[in-house]
Amino acid sequence: MIRPATIALLAGLLLAAAPLPPDDDFREDIEKLQGSWRGVSLQIKGDFLPPSEASSLLLRFDKDTFTVEQGGQVTVRGTFTLDAMQKPKAIDLVLTEAVQDKNKGTTVLGVYELGKDTLKLCTTKANGQDRPKKLAAKAGSTHTLFTFAREKP
Repeated sequence: MIRPATIALLAGLLLAAAPLPPDDDFREDIEKLQGSWRGVSLQIKGDFLPPSEASSLLLRFDKDTFTVEQGGQVTVRGTFTLDAMQKPKAIDLVLTEAVQDKNKGTTVLGVYELGKDTLKLCTTKANGQDRPKKLAAKAGSTHTLFTFAREKP
């Protein structure tokens, strides 16, 4: 017969051996995202847009909110959440304001990769059901692949 104290000891050992959730990764990514990011390249459904269109994009993160500007005009505002446990890491963007009224209140699913001064972000269309599985926007998909460089203060 197994004693309750033995079960408690085994449970404690198992919990101690289990890896901790990467809260540090989550917090680190939130901190790294803060600030302004300028578009470097933009690929939609397999097609690269001209560099001038990519560079007209400015993405700003402030705490748990984001703003997208294009050509100096705000086109989208919202909140975001990260899931650093996913592979690749996942991001959900909830659009609270959008130039296109139909997109207000929708969620954009994406994946991201953070470098020292680079951010790659692959998203699906607003309210898309197919979160990208990798950082790619192939022809025939509903995915957009953004590459951003951190703006120097």
